[in-house]
Amino acid sequence: MSAILRGKVSFLLIFLLLSPKNVFAQCANSILPSCNVYESCFERYCPCKDKTDEYFLSFGKKYCEAFLSNTSLSEDGKKWREATLTCLQEKVVEVLPIDDPKSCDCSKMKAFAMGTHVACYTLPGKSICDLPISDIGSISNTIIFNKTFIDILKEGPEATKQVRAVFEKCSTSAKEDDRRKRWAFLLRMLNGKLRSN
Repeated sequence: MSAILRGKVSFLLIFLLLSPKNVFAQCANSILPSCNVYESCFERYCPCKDKTDEYFLSFGKKYCEAFLSNTSLSEDGKKWREATLTCLQEKVVEVLPIDDPKSCDCSKMKAFAMGTHVACYTLPGKSICDLPISDIGSISNTIIFNKTFIDILKEGPEATKQVRAVFEKCSTSAKEDDRRKRWAFLLRMLNGKLRSN
């Protein structure tokens, strides 16, 4: 790299890091998986605390912390967790109203954030569909034994719709036939259709 190009790259990096409106500098993920971004960035640029449609602290951060404290995941499960958390966080950064936090629509932001779950859970190469059954059980325990998730299932169909979408995707895209069958069984169970086919 030439000295002129290095100088331009250095200037650009310094400008980006010092710019007060820079999403990258204020909302960057740490090198290690972290949940700090929910409070330091998301809630800052979309202040919804104590509102009906609050998502970042009561759901996003809460589950992020629950998943990071889960010590029973396999190495593949840990890779899935890290890729999923990064994906969920990066999707939100893309739509934050950095220039005008007061303009943030909490309901739309919650719907957007919830809408990223299926794609992030089933990322190519790091999909929940291909994890060992022990990881699926561990992930289920992390989600199910959390009062917030149960409350959300009672409040509306969005969480059930997401679970169904993951099961549907995995029942056709899991790498191994046995895993596709397992996801299809879970989908039938969720749909209340346990009859043999």
